[in-house]
Amino acid sequence: MMKLNAFRIRNFRSIVDTGWQTLSPDNITCLIGQNESGKTSILEGLKVFYTGIITEDVLRSDLSLPEVSCRFSIPEGWLLKITDNPGTELKELLSGLSHIELTRAWIADLSSEVIVSGEISQYLDSLEDAWRLYLGDVTNKLDHELKQIVESETLVAELGRQESEIKIKLPGGEKGIKGFRLFGRKTHEQIQEPALNYTGLRSHLNEIRKRKEELTAELQGKHALKKAGDTWKKLQEKYNSLDKHLADLSLKLEERHQKMTLLMRPAGDDDDLEWKEILEDYRRTRNERDQQKSLLERHVAQSGYIMDGSSEEEAERKVRDIIQSYKSQYNSEILGRKYFEHSPVFELFEDFGSLLPNRIDMEDIITGNEQVEGYKAARNFLSIAQLDYSFFQQPSSRILKQKIENLNQTLTRNFQDFWQQSIGRNNKIHIQFELDHYSASYRDKAGKPYLEFWIKDEGERLYPKQRSRGVRWFLSFYMELKAAANINRKMVLLVDEPGVSLHARAQEDVLKVFEDIKDKIQIIYTTHSPHLVEINKLHRVLAIQRDDLDSLRSNTGFRQHLRIHSARFRASLGIRFQARDSHQKNTI
Repeated sequence: MMKLNAFRIRNFRSIVDTGWQTLSPDNITCLIGQNESGKTSILEGLKVFYTGIITEDVLRSDLSLPEVSCRFSIPEGWLLKITDNPGTELKELLSGLSHIELTRAWIADLSSEVIVSGEISQYLDSLEDAWRLYLGDVTNKLDHELKQIVESETLVAELGRQESEIKIKLPGGEKGIKGFRLFGRKTHEQIQEPALNYTGLRSHLNEIRKRKEELTAELQGKHALKKAGDTWKKLQEKYNSLDKHLADLSLKLEERHQKMTLLMRPAGDDDDLEWKEILEDYRRTRNERDQQKSLLERHVAQSGYIMDGSSEEEAERKVRDIIQSYKSQYNSEILGRKYFEHSPVFELFEDFGSLLPNRIDMEDIITGNEQVEGYKAARNFLSIAQLDYSFFQQPSSRILKQKIENLNQTLTRNFQDFWQQSIGRNNKIHIQFELDHYSASYRDKAGKPYLEFWIKDEGERLYPKQRSRGVRWFLSFYMELKAAANINRKMVLLVDEPGVSLHARAQEDVLKVFEDIKDKIQIIYTTHSPHLVEINKLHRVLAIQRDDLDSLRSNTGFRQHLRIHSARFRASLGIRFQARDSHQKNTI
């Protein structure tokens, strides 16, 4: 359902930002450019978009973290089928989309998350922005209210002090008259205070008491808000502490990345244990900080309702309602993970990763023993032949032998449709496999079945390993691509420099394989060879070069307008296309 239309790679090896680059609509895209221009980096960037696995060697010198974005075309309305209860606004947006963008972004510990980007994230971000604005307004109001509470508490304390001073001055106060009586007599030190305006003092005292009672009652009414404010400050303090610790850990991670990229320190250094502890601390702290942020936001929203006079229970209920009104049940991360499940597989073809073995045990094929040499190639071979283990259970050895012979003829004919080379004038190679059993001399394996593979010509029958590097490579390439095309899942196949071991004529055979599978598999490949670029299909070409051709530290960029004129295209490759005589003989 999802077809890759375009990509954008940022901060990956030599790449600062490719910008959005559109792929060929016919599923075959060719990347051309000089050595060190960044062609392989693009393939690797697309590969890690799918796997999410990177190491320090892909980081640029400024240690900026990579982002790889892919734009996929989709059937209109398809997103609604895979998105449960999206809500009215999101539903309307999803129903009209014919493409989606997914971005994989890495963080300081080199882990990553796939998020939905483009129009969907813009909508989700607008909700988040509105939510943050709301929380900002509530926070400002809460801060203002708490300052007023502090001012009121300070004023109550001041009124209490004034009340005490006046009470002392009134008759019957603790020290209304200076001096004291001793045995009912006045001492010579006893001094009578001058007459005071007791009426005015009592009036002022009553005003103070009244104002104090009003403020005390007001503070009593704001007790829940003061409590919420105290909790807010504690949550904020904890969040700030976690955020600061996370920033400190990020610096340590950056120092480690710097050592790995610039000093090239091996991964097995003595500080590995310390490094693992830092990584665990970073991931734990990041998770705690995100949880703390969620608690803080929820508490701020709750405090807003408490300021409006709601009880704590009512405020909690209203918070649930307002979160649903401001925020979707989905965010960019949730939808990114959901949609990525439907992404095509990105597979980087490894030149000699699936060479056909001379022999492989049936037991290893049946059990899926990927560690055994040649397993992948044997699996590809059987996939192309559309065989499973039941085929080899034929009770009649004569019938089984005949079926294998027929299959060998079919496989050879199909292979020869793509491999035009011959040994001598007309002698083409043939592919064969046989089922045999180990003899008694093999002891533990005696009597067990195995498959044996041959590449035969009119002169002799040889094991695959006895054939030339070019033949082995092409056969591996052919089987890998044909087997992949048989799998009922969309794939983006990334091929770096196909056919470097092949003759010019054989390189054109590579293009024939691409053409054969392009309806089932998207292909993106790099090349320096003119024989792997079709001049009449320049829409397939993306030309890559560095911004500064004299500097290996410059950014990878894309040259535009190379599709306008074939002469410019030829010049961009630094090669000349020569017309070949179709009757020219092969040379040895």
